[in-house]
Amino acid sequence: MGVVAGVLGFAGGCATVERVEPVVPGTFAVPANQAWTSTGIALELKQKLLIEEVEHPRQVLIKGIKWQTVTARGTYLFDVETGPYPLEPDRVHGDTRYPGYCLIGRIGEDGVPFFVGTHFQGLAPQAGTLWLGINDPTPQLNRGDFRCRISTDYPDAPEPAPAFTEAETRTEALDNPEAPKPVPKPAKPLEQPKPVPDANVVIIYVDGLRPDVVVEMAQWGQMPNFRELFLDNGSWVRNSFSVLPSLTLTNFSSMITGDYSNRNGVKMQAYYDRKANVYVDGLSVRYFTRFADELKARGVKAIYDYFPDTFSSTAMPYEPLRANVLQLNLAEWLHRAVNAANYASNIRNKMDEVQTRYALDLASSPKVKVMLVWLPGNDVVSEQTPHGQFGGARPTIARMDGDLGQIVERLKIRHRFENTYFILVSDHGHAGGHDIVNQRFDVKREVFHAYLQMNVVGAWYRFNYPGAPKSRLGAVADYDGAVGIFIPLGSVDSGDLSTPNTYEQLAHYGLADGSQVNAVELFAEYSAMGRWPLKDTSKRPVDFAVAKVDADTVLLYKTMDRQALIRARLNADGIFEFKYEPVRHYETGQPVEPITTGDPLGYLDSEAFRKEVRNVPRWMAGYHTGTEWLQATYRTEYPGCVNSLNLYFRWDGPVTKDSPVPSQPGILLFASKGWVFEPKINLANVHEDTLGSRHGMAFREATNNCLFVSGPGIRKGVIIESPHRMVDIMPTVLQMMGRDPNSAEMDGRPIREIWEGLQ
Repeated sequence: MGVVAGVLGFAGGCATVERVEPVVPGTFAVPANQAWTSTGIALELKQKLLIEEVEHPRQVLIKGIKWQTVTARGTYLFDVETGPYPLEPDRVHGDTRYPGYCLIGRIGEDGVPFFVGTHFQGLAPQAGTLWLGINDPTPQLNRGDFRCRISTDYPDAPEPAPAFTEAETRTEALDNPEAPKPVPKPAKPLEQPKPVPDANVVIIYVDGLRPDVVVEMAQWGQMPNFRELFLDNGSWVRNSFSVLPSLTLTNFSSMITGDYSNRNGVKMQAYYDRKANVYVDGLSVRYFTRFADELKARGVKAIYDYFPDTFSSTAMPYEPLRANVLQLNLAEWLHRAVNAANYASNIRNKMDEVQTRYALDLASSPKVKVMLVWLPGNDVVSEQTPHGQFGGARPTIARMDGDLGQIVERLKIRHRFENTYFILVSDHGHAGGHDIVNQRFDVKREVFHAYLQMNVVGAWYRFNYPGAPKSRLGAVADYDGAVGIFIPLGSVDSGDLSTPNTYEQLAHYGLADGSQVNAVELFAEYSAMGRWPLKDTSKRPVDFAVAKVDADTVLLYKTMDRQALIRARLNADGIFEFKYEPVRHYETGQPVEPITTGDPLGYLDSEAFRKEVRNVPRWMAGYHTGTEWLQATYRTEYPGCVNSLNLYFRWDGPVTKDSPVPSQPGILLFASKGWVFEPKINLANVHEDTLGSRHGMAFREATNNCLFVSGPGIRKGVIIESPHRMVDIMPTVLQMMGRDPNSAEMDGRPIREIWEGLQ
């Protein structure tokens, strides 16, 4: 390691020379009141470089104020600047990715600044002298310095061993169907985990949190509580995925029931109630209890039913009105909410703070054994800033770490921490903000209006087509990256909204002038300007459409030449199996035309899929369970879509005269990368630049959710690669509480790999 005692300072745009002696040999002091300081270290192109903040660093006082202190990691928690930060000069203040006041570097006086923080290890992008500075446009009033060590010669850490996967246990018979099959050995009973007696379970449910973002922020030192609890002393289930669509209410329902929507009946955030002839917006206060009431009427058990006397929660996306652990649960919550937010109208803006305040009371109650804390702030802010969790949502995520720390500390005070299992989960990922800023596509104007001449009601407003009779009505559940299309049976003027159309009916859909169109083709491939370019489907707003063919089959439609049938059947054990059949120009009752490339989900052309299944034609010719499909596709761009898309269009729950059948759309649309389904102008979002990152889509960014677990007997500091789904959380909670998850007959399966000794 080369160390230069003299440094060249550069402050306020003027070069000055001063000698700064290292505090100890090999340690550099980087003044926080100067924009840049030269280390005097000359680097060659692609030379190794390691910069690390010293242990127990001194704190820097920003603008000399003692409560505005930072170390080299910087902070997201305050911002007292007016000009752009040096790391991101093109970003507005409320939408930056990197923390303010952190240690930064550049190579050469004209080099591009890069983030250093508490640790940087990489290769020099160019030759020149290494400079270090502070991510502050006006540093002159700061007091203190960053202390760091710099090395250009160090041993590389050993490469981690590749993760073990189920695919590695498969026989070569997958590649050679004629090979003799090995004689199976008698199966040994699986060893069961041994949770601690008298356990607690705390579920921290952070709406829409991206796992890559929270891990990055933890590595940068911005999430100390999260890092200590989950990264250092817990397990990260890295390949955890939402059900489809990746919306809040559908995935919250699967989380608290352990079932897919074909059994719990929650299909969308909003829907058209065909029986009552009303539009239901599940995220409005008016329908706060509706989805919980429907679960109860269907006989579906949720987390609050499994632990009726020991479960409690902060406000959830929906819930039954119940007097739970605290008397008059919601009344008690509102009392604390007003105190935390100062006045009732400010509760919405301070929901995370409000929820944490109530959670501290729950953590203090000896009656509470299973607790769920919903923190919705991240999802809200992500949708309001162009760069989402790669920008303006990061202060909210950093404050969430403080909320987590308060809950942990309360359990420690009660001497319950040692007996508590923690699960940090998000209901979905988020798409956009990193390298793409999303655009809006309004299906009301672009398709309903332009081609069907139909009035349409949605979450944002009712659109009336000039000249259309009042009775010609459709509906669209237009939230985020997935929408359900509700149109009258058979033709625009049938007036029959009681039943969804099948693909055969949609493919010959009647217009007002007596002509027919393929409605699925319209919604998937057209805007008001005509058909989108076929050669580059990545520039189209609609990724693909899904429609029901029959009771066991759905059709995925990307274009006429890029389609796929998903068929379902029950095997001898009563478990659903699914077949994915890529085709072109599908017509009901006609022979199918198979395709060998370009399927809607990209599996046929995916190297990851080919590596996982080995023999693609043989795999595609058969039926496989949802678990097997997830294993086969979890490394692809569309993880685990096959079973989730088919089950979405099914209803296999209890059906009695008092059991409400889910209201099912005729067409389900998924947005492409860079697009969301939303009016370009509405009262909620008037300006285009307020559109942030979103979810609902079928691809990885929107479906990869957080799943971190910590507690007694849980493996520490490991990343679990085997894939899981949202439905696996509830059976895992039952197992942690000493219950038999198999007795609940859920779709999900307990996550065995998190337990010590069971991997």
